[in-house]
Amino acid sequence: MERNRHTGFPCNLALFVAGVLFACDDAYPIDPTPCDDWCYATQRAGCPEDYPEQCVSGCEQSGFLRDSPQCREQWRSLQECYLASPAESFHCHEETEVSQASAICLDERSRLAECFAPGGALCFSNCVHEAEVCDTDLSECEWHCRNPSPGCEDEQRQFDACMVGQPLYCGEPEDDPRELEEIPCLAEIGELLDCAGWND
Repeated sequence: MERNRHTGFPCNLALFVAGVLFACDDAYPIDPTPCDDWCYATQRAGCPEDYPEQCVSGCEQSGFLRDSPQCREQWRSLQECYLASPAESFHCHEETEVSQASAICLDERSRLAECFAPGGALCFSNCVHEAEVCDTDLSECEWHCRNPSPGCEDEQRQFDACMVGQPLYCGEPEDDPRELEEIPCLAEIGELLDCAGWND
């Protein structure tokens, strides 16, 4: 009995120490990264594919802030705006089934787009117009404003400048009933497609 009592003491002590250690582990081990904060602010719609680890991984791989540290303040402002918005302001993307912001925080999104790619604010303005007229996904269009085709930034800006206020066609290109001369910014479209390699 004496042996059992003494051998039980270290076990009980070990359990106590382990409990203390695990309790300490409840705290976040390192400070959240900007991508951690971003995903916390944006994954708000409870979509089937809202996985924080995948969101953070995708954010880190995109390298937005790593490649554009000068945009950290614009990023933070948009993130704060998202956090201040109700969850109802986010929806599930029809195809990817991940949370997307609806038409909220437009000024902050415009400033961030411009910071990432000069001319991005104009591109984003066109995206907002297209989303309103054609009921397209604003976030998907917005992503292209932040990521113009490398080497085609000038062509993208010329196209976006031309498209401001132009009438939009919302159907599939192959179903477009307009004559070529009726399509606005046709020359700019051709130059952008040529630059991006679509016409090769």
